[in-house]
Amino acid sequence: MKEIIAENYLCFLALIEMIIQDVIGTNCIDQFYLAEYFGVTVPKDYKIDIKNIQYSDRDRQLGVHIDEDKLNILFQNAGIPLHTDYIYVNPFEDNKIDDYRYPNLRSNKYVVYTYSYGYLYGIPKSYDIGHVALLDKVISQSCLRIYDPGPQNHGYKEVNRFEMYEAMRIIKSGIYIFETNI
Repeated sequence: MKEIIAENYLCFLALIEMIIQDVIGTNCIDQFYLAEYFGVTVPKDYKIDIKNIQYSDRDRQLGVHIDEDKLNILFQNAGIPLHTDYIYVNPFEDNKIDDYRYPNLRSNKYVVYTYSYGYLYGIPKSYDIGHVALLDKVISQSCLRIYDPGPQNHGYKEVNRFEMYEAMRIIKSGIYIFETNI
């Protein structure tokens, strides 16, 4: 899979770009096209070459806010053989999709975590900043290898699975599961 580095506030869209490119083998839809399609929220003083834009001074509102229905409509209209579901994190247990004992659950799927950037990376002042990462590999019951699209400190990282779930719980988020329809 080709690594793509996100533009500021387009981290989720960069991962969608990576997934689409991996599925169809071409880079016909990039993060900027997706930002124009779905819209993006940025700070008032931030400059980006996108027309479908809103402004906010609240960290939690920055970035792209879309649901699985909007994504599935895009995939269907563009003829991309993908379907996505969103699973909210359970406050009492972790999901089996990234459990070491269930590798078959990940077959033909891409798992994208949505989480508190500040919590996962130990930056308390950034707890309200949402971020995403693509699951690359389940290393052990407690260790995941993820791809963080950045833009800051982008790349592959090993993180504690249980800390990832706490980072999701902090902002009441969850996991997108993209499945190929091929």
